[in-house]
Amino acid sequence: MRDDSIGALCEKSERSLAAAEALIARGDFDFAVSRTYYAMFYMAEALLIIRDLSFSSHAAVIAALYKEFVSTGEMPRRMHSALHKAFGLRQQGDYLSDAVVTEDAARGILESAREFVSFTKDLLD
Repeated sequence: MRDDSIGALCEKSERSLAAAEALIARGDFDFAVSRTYYAMFYMAEALLIIRDLSFSSHAAVIAALYKEFVSTGEMPRRMHSALHKAFGLRQQGDYLSDAVVTEDAARGILESAREFVSFTKDLLD
């Protein structure tokens, strides 16, 4: 069950990255950052599963990732910072009707997400 959950989260993460790329190509930058954030979030959840941890809020997942992986030195702080930044961009794009997510911001966070996903997959292996 645990491995199935991790596999499903990894697959959703990859699909989210692909969706973000397609959305950027269409010029839908606010939707792209949302999918980008979720690509990272799913991988954060997968990492926490290997520690037998699960949380119901996004903030709790982000905080637990820091406690379990960044503070131990297993994950660079910049990875956590990228996740936190993606969370903020997602909040703006999803909940603020007048927020403008730029192409540069969307592409930048997508690059960070690719690195985050790759790094977390290595940790899971």
